Amino acid sequence: LRPKEKKAVMVVLAGGTVLGATGIALAFFGVFPIVLPYLMAMTPDFVETQLQLSTTMTIIVKGMMGFAIAFQFPMVIFVLVFMGILTPDMLKEHRKVAILGVFVGAAILTPPDPFSLLMLAGPLVVLYEFSIWVSHLIVRQKADANGV
Repeated sequence: LRPKEKKAVMVVLAGGTVLGATGIALAFFGVFPIVLPYLMAMTPDFVETQLQLSTTMTIIVKGMMGFAIAFQFPMVIFVLVFMGILTPDMLKEHRKVAILGVFVGAAILTPPDPFSLLMLAGPLVVLYEFSIWVSHLIVRQKADANGV
């Protein structure tokens, strides 16, 4: 790899690690403490709720992994902009479609309640807007490096 490519790989690894850990922390400390009691309260009064440890842990781990994977969204944009496949103008132009996609993806990855959907989609929309800003920096830096 060239020095610029090595630097980009290091940025993606560091950013991906931080974003993944942030997604896991949001799921574990923000979403599940609120969503699990809400879902358990939906059971009828005549049904006794008994959680199985393996099933509950599987749901929690899958949810945390879903949040970690979803939070990699800016890294994908970073790589596509770095490779020249996406531009800041394209990201701005297709903002509405991207936000719709974020909400659809969040609906698939989260339990069937609006709170967890918003807890995933809200930060992803903010990260998308942040990605547009970062893509401007990448394009400007590439232009400066090429002497344009």
